[in-house]
Amino acid sequence: MAHMKYQISSRQVLYTFFIIVSLSAGLPSSLINALGQDFWQGIIIALAMDLLLGWFLFKLGLQFKEKTIFEYSEMILGKIVGKFYIALFSLFFFLVAFDLIVGQMSFFSSVVMPETPNFIFALGVLLVSTYAVSAGIETIVRLTEFFAPFILGAYLFIVIFNFDEMNIHHLLPMFQHSLAEVLQGAILPTYWFGVCIIMGVIMAYHNNPQKIFKIKIKGVGLGVLFFMIMVFSAIMSLGVQVSAEQKFSIFVMASMVRIGDFFERLEAFMVASWTAGVFYIVSLFQYAGVEGLRIFFPKKSRTFLAVGTGIAIFLATFLLPTSHQLMAYRQGFYPYFCLAVELGGVTSLYLVFVLKQKFKEAGKKTSDE
Repeated sequence: MAHMKYQISSRQVLYTFFIIVSLSAGLPSSLINALGQDFWQGIIIALAMDLLLGWFLFKLGLQFKEKTIFEYSEMILGKIVGKFYIALFSLFFFLVAFDLIVGQMSFFSSVVMPETPNFIFALGVLLVSTYAVSAGIETIVRLTEFFAPFILGAYLFIVIFNFDEMNIHHLLPMFQHSLAEVLQGAILPTYWFGVCIIMGVIMAYHNNPQKIFKIKIKGVGLGVLFFMIMVFSAIMSLGVQVSAEQKFSIFVMASMVRIGDFFERLEAFMVASWTAGVFYIVSLFQYAGVEGLRIFFPKKSRTFLAVGTGIAIFLATFLLPTSHQLMAYRQGFYPYFCLAVELGGVTSLYLVFVLKQKFKEAGKKTSDE
């Protein structure tokens, strides 16, 4: 199935990876709690793993031009095993969308609008994302042109206007954790940065796939830079202990901002930018999951599958009604499933492809002799 009728620009790809990584703003408390001032070591490990997975997907995408990870999984692994991998990748994309929605629900219900029922937030995001999925990937990625500068601006405002509150001594001491502790702490950013395997879908639509890996490095690098700036700023502004205890430390920093009598608080700006990012990623990952399902249900329209999966995700949010259940889910099944799909699924797919190529070349040499 060719995808040339859809075109994604390099700028939209860069913005996509920036938004995905920079939206890690929900991770600081857990990451600081695990590694304290050494959190950046976990980020380096996560970044290295993401680049490795990106390289695997880049090589596969060049070999199978205009094909998504779903399509070439079946071509590499055969129908039975290939279908299993397609199901795993589809479930992965849906779970990322689900996790972001329940995270958004927790944020709004505990900080922004505690009196409003949780399901209202999920319903709002899913109604819009389902419509976006029905409209197609070109419509979805165009949103990055507006959302990325908006998110970037929110982060810059928060850091700049908290500068007077920062104490660089809060960053010390460093190098207080063993290698085993750093590796354990790196699980959180590694599984989140790993969601960038969405590259296996969007590369099929990119108008210049030969350059997508370099663009991904720039987008992820920019996102990591701003994420680290935000975490460093949180520690310097609030201290390690408060940053680790505050579930939404970035929001706390935004609430501390005072700009004269004209504009006192940045919370609304921060909430709007974060919500925009969540909406974009949910739409993109729901779209990716639907593309995987279309392999199993080729006669069903994208709109039909978008509505069906939107309803399923919405109903699933009732399985995690409390923040404690959400925390248990995020510390248990979810990150390890993500790592299994990201590291195990993508790596094994690439290795099987390489081995098949080697055997094919060896067989060709033998026949020539």
